[in-house]
This record gives sequence, C-alpha cells and structure tokens, in this order.
Amino acid sequence: MRFCVCDSDGNFRSLALFSPISISMRLRFRREKLAMVPILLLSCSLFILVVLACLSDQRTKEQAEDDSSISLLEKEVSFVGLLQSLVDLISDPQKDACGSTEDVGGNWDFGFLDGVWTICLDNLRSPKASKNCLVYSFGIGNDWSFDDAMHDAGCEVYSFDPTINKPSHKRSDRHWFYDWGLVTDVPYIRKEWTLLTFEEIRERLGHKKWFIDVVKMDVEGAEWRFLDSSTAVFDNIGQLTLEIHPFRHIKQNRTIEIAAERLSLLKRLRTELDMKLFHVRKNPAALDLVALSNFSWFTNLTPAAYQKEILYELSFVRI
Repeated sequence: MRFCVCDSDGNFRSLALFSPISISMRLRFRREKLAMVPILLLSCSLFILVVLACLSDQRTKEQAEDDSSISLLEKEVSFVGLLQSLVDLISDPQKDACGSTEDVGGNWDFGFLDGVWTICLDNLRSPKASKNCLVYSFGIGNDWSFDDAMHDAGCEVYSFDPTINKPSHKRSDRHWFYDWGLVTDVPYIRKEWTLLTFEEIRERLGHKKWFIDVVKMDVEGAEWRFLDSSTAVFDNIGQLTLEIHPFRHIKQNRTIEIAAERLSLLKRLRTELDMKLFHVRKNPAALDLVALSNFSWFTNLTPAAYQKEILYELSFVRI
C-alpha cells in the first residue's frame, strides 16, 4: 500500500506501508530462521563428534602399533634372556659335587662319538640300594653300550624303549628290557606304545621303595614330563643323567612360555631337589649354544633355529 504526504517544502513524497500480510510473512520467515538454529547447532555438534571419533580411532591405531612393537620387543628380549639363562646354567656345573667321574658307553655315529654318559662314582653303591646298584635306562635305540657297561660293572639294569620293536625280555642275568616308555607330550606317539609314568613303572617292577642309583634318559622330549614329577619321585634317585631338548616340539607362538617352563624345571633340580649339576656335554651333532653366545649375532637367531638343534647331556648327583 502506498500514499502521498507533503513535506515541509511543499513537495509530495510517495511512502510505502507494510500490509498485515507482508508483516506476517516477515515474522514467519524470522521464526523459521530461528527454528533452524538448533538444527545447525546439532549438525555442527555431530560433525565435531565425527571428527573427534576419527582422531581418536587414529590415535588408537597408532597406540596399538606402538604396543605391538613393544610387545614384539619384549618377546625378543625375553627370548634372548631365556637363551642367556640356559647358557648360564649349562656353563656352570659344580664339578666339586663329584670327586670321581667316569664316562660310560658310547659308539661312533657318522664320525661322532655319541651315547657317552658321565656318572659319579662317589656314592654309586648307596647303602639305601638293594643288593646291587640299580640302574634305569630310558631310550635305547640301537645303542646298548651304556646299559651293558653298567651291567658289567655289577649293577642291576632295567632298560626301557617302546620304539625299537622288541618285546620285553631278560637280556642276561641282572639285565631286563621292557618295551615301555615314559608318558610324554611329544606329537609322534603311536597307539601301540605302552607309556607309563615313572612311578607306575616302579610300581609294576616292585621297586616302589627301592633306591635307584642311576637314572639315564635319552627320550626325545619326554624328559620334561618326568622332571615335572612330584618331589617324592626324586627322593629315591641317586643321580640323573639325561639329554635335554629345550626347544623341541614347541609351537613357535608358545616358544618363550614353554621353554621358560622347561628351564625352571632344570633349575628346580638344583634349588628344590638337592641335585647338583656336576657335568655337561654338548651332543656332538648339535649347536654349541655356549659358543654361539659369544658372537654379536647371537641375539638375531630366531626361535625356529633352536627347535631341534640344541641338545645337551646333563649329569646331576644328589649330595
């Protein structure tokens, strides 16, 4: 709507007035604009939240990568520490624990003298023993040299091996063979093998209360289940000579865990069971861990390299 007015100079001017309809439309437009504010604020808030979430996710991924790197580093350090602990143990036999030692048995195998076991002569014929010294020999293969030598020395010998396809029999006076083996976690067990615990074998033979002067073991990994036996099992054992396989038959994702448990079992012999390590011999066909530890690249070797290649023969005697 427009109308004319006369100003102070007598001139007419045309003015426009807002109609009620026009005013109403403008007010509605303003209300709509005001109504949009919360929506815009909400949109901005959501955008900010999305941005923050993305940044948080990125930080989480970066942290996870950092944690993964730390975890791998810790594992590497633990593995190296584990190897060094093993080196320390086998590098420190208590030679004064036995005054007189003797190497028994052995055969030349592919240019190496293998199957030699070192025993302590100090208390071989213990007063706790039966009429003759008593020997248990686990793991024969085709090498009877240790068993026969101990028999010839006057001991009563019991040999055990389920893997050589021989039935249980009496080999000679005071020497028996049984096709039994020790229970084990190794993966290549056959159903036809008779596997027993050390105590079950003693009970079957009627030796539950007998003192066993020497226990020899070359059982390809079954030694760990035996070493995890109760303290009472070792109370009637004079000396133990065995070949250890610290990294054999372990899944690589459990190398540190299982090998650490095995190392603790060896330490237990010395700390809890009063068995003193008096002799160490490296298997001639295996890696020399002690020698390797002197090289700078020692820590770069992977767990897979140790699976079958570290073999040491350890001799313990009860003091």
